[in-house]
Amino acid sequence: MATTPLLRPVIIIDDEPDDLFLLRRLLEKGGVKNPVITFLDSEDVRTFFVATTVIQKKLPEFTPCVLFTDLKMPKIDGFELLDWLRKQKDFDDLKIIVMSNSDVPADVDRAQKLGANHYLLKYPDPSQLTELIAAANAGDTAES
Repeated sequence: MATTPLLRPVIIIDDEPDDLFLLRRLLEKGGVKNPVITFLDSEDVRTFFVATTVIQKKLPEFTPCVLFTDLKMPKIDGFELLDWLRKQKDFDDLKIIVMSNSDVPADVDRAQKLGANHYLLKYPDPSQLTELIAAANAGDTAES
């Protein structure tokens, strides 16, 4: 009997509950099958990634494939989170997608320089999100 490969989680971080809800709905509309884990607090998501470095040694399928992050958040903003994650070698293959209301060129440029794979304005078409996640999933099967 063929087994279905496990899809790695998609992480969403946004300090606005309504934005988290809308993004989750867009993923559902796009038919995304990956588990989705949401965070309202950037410190919590950083703690999650620290724990994931330990867990992924035993369960690599637990390692997230995509992170959607807002930029403007209290405590640790999206730029700081992006900078911190890109310094963690365990997450080199993590696709980081900034999703912001800001279309200020300086924000886009800074996010790209810090290692964002994509910069999207809120709220993109569900098919665009599905394509980005599918590409991350395809990268998993290519490396397996």
